Amino acid sequence: MKTLATITLDNVKADYTRLLADSGCEVRAAENTGQFARHIDLYLDMLSMQLSYDALRIIGFDVPLKNALAAEMAFARDLAHAGKIAQGRFVAVRR
Repeated sequence: MKTLATITLDNVKADYTRLLADSGCEVRAAENTGQFARHIDLYLDMLSMQLSYDALRIIGFDVPLKNALAAEMAFARDLAHAGKIAQGRFVAVRR
């Protein structure tokens, strides 16, 4: 079973906004970009169609590692399409 164990905030939008405010920032925007799923689709397409050699070179031509990383990205893609994870945009200025 896969989990997103490294994510510890219950509600990123509310919690991160509060952390920014507590740090002396005025939050001007806190929103879901609505583009994360599309971006992961693009990354996976690029890796499978165009950049396979470059990706393999970066990881020392370790094909099992490439396959494992692709599986993790596919997992994230499925979560993004299901609305379970998103790309946030936070804009804040220090008071």
